[in-house]
Amino acid sequence: MDSFSFLAGRSFAFVYLFLFLVVSLRSSATFWLGRYAAYLVARQREPRNRLAYRAWAWAHDERVIAASQRVARRGWPLVTLCFFTIGVQTVILIGAGLTRMSGWRFTLAALPGWLGWAAIYSTVGMLALRAVWAAIFGNPWGIAAVVVLGVVVAYFLFVFRTGRDRAETGAAVD
Repeated sequence: MDSFSFLAGRSFAFVYLFLFLVVSLRSSATFWLGRYAAYLVARQREPRNRLAYRAWAWAHDERVIAASQRVARRGWPLVTLCFFTIGVQTVILIGAGLTRMSGWRFTLAALPGWLGWAAIYSTVGMLALRAVWAAIFGNPWGIAAVVVLGVVVAYFLFVFRTGRDRAETGAAVD
């Protein structure tokens, strides 16, 4: 049974608003979970366990704190864009909380993402996702297409990285 089968036959406005509510609540909860974790780390006393101390010292290092503050101020476009990705959304949202991005900045950055995510998933997004899963699990040609696509993407990433590494090495030699 599909998780959202109860939405079948509902008006577009209902489906859109429901999905908007789902994404806004889920992403906000993830963000605030990250903020709470950052709060716990910030107020924690210096631990005696060696491994815990290393993590604590890293989190309290001036450079890490300065970098976190820069990300909290300037990283808001990642929050907006993460709603149009698959696989990194939760990491970016919890990271925004860990860097202690302000709640109002997070909300302003997330709002266009919420609107877009709800639009995608209330229209073609669910059909596309269902088609991908059907292709992967139900058809050997679908599996082959996904594998070929993965190989092509990996090849281009490798070529791009190798070219960049050569350019950096060549620039360093000159």
